[in-house]
Amino acid sequence: MLELVVLLFLGGVAAAAIYVGRAALRGLATRAAEADRGLLRERAAAARRDVSGPVWSDGLVYLFAHEFVRPARSRAPTPEHRRAYAPLTGEEVDAQDWAEQIVYASCVELVRSGHLTLEVRESDPTFMPPYPHKRWALHVRRTRPLPSAPLPDALGCAFDLAAQRESRAERKRGRPTQEEGHPFDVLLEDALKVMRQEMSFWQKAGVYADVRRYIETQLVESAYLHLPPRETWLERLRHSRPQPNTPAVQQLAQRAAVVARRVREFRQEHGSPAAAAGDSPGGGAADEVDPSLVGDEVVVENLPLHDCLRISIHEALAAIRQLEPSEDIGA
Repeated sequence: MLELVVLLFLGGVAAAAIYVGRAALRGLATRAAEADRGLLRERAAAARRDVSGPVWSDGLVYLFAHEFVRPARSRAPTPEHRRAYAPLTGEEVDAQDWAEQIVYASCVELVRSGHLTLEVRESDPTFMPPYPHKRWALHVRRTRPLPSAPLPDALGCAFDLAAQRESRAERKRGRPTQEEGHPFDVLLEDALKVMRQEMSFWQKAGVYADVRRYIETQLVESAYLHLPPRETWLERLRHSRPQPNTPAVQQLAQRAAVVARRVREFRQEHGSPAAAAGDSPGGGAADEVDPSLVGDEVVVENLPLHDCLRISIHEALAAIRQLEPSEDIGA
């Protein structure tokens, strides 16, 4: 009799536990559904919010990549995470050229507006790729505070870091300090470090992608780009290609055309005949410059600034790329 009572008691406890467990699961499912609905409402509200803030040259080159960047080169099959796509057209573009065009257009804008000056100085060859015998280096001087925009902000921090290093060195020598031109490759490397400090681990995918995604983050925050829904935790960790807020972006078309005209004019006015004759969009491809400039017999006087800037951008980013693990590099 006692055994029967015990069995009935245990059965009742088990039934109660099952009932409570099912109720708890239903409660969790309900809360999860409510959370998902809340997330969808937040996304819908984000999609409806108005754009904020101006878009500078770096953002315009990003949004209108189809007008500034050459198409992707035909080559062996490329993993999807290494590819880059123009936001408005969806066409695949050259990821390396995209990063270089963002930097180039930004530098041209800053030079034209009087924020930066460029100077070519003689230097010893580095004997390192991609231009081992190049006998000159581009130096950049900041003449006044840079405007507020993603890439100028990073470059401004790079100038500050370079000035601090020089100030410490001059104090050790007992000489007064004054800001002079800094090597362009050092500035760009410091600027990239600044960019990466503001990026999550999952956003980083190599120098060419990091330049692009740094600008992309700012455009998402200002609602010119929208991130697609990310339902699972894995989707939230992975980088998702954002979609353009097309009506807002199209209103920037005239400003993008002005930037395109300015970089073409700079290329025509300050480029070699080889650069001026190039047919690539934007500031031209890295191989559309005077090849003699990277030889060992060039005379470092009155060199074309466009070619020197284009070569220096390509060289600086390529040098950073060569130091990165090849298996972890995205586009």
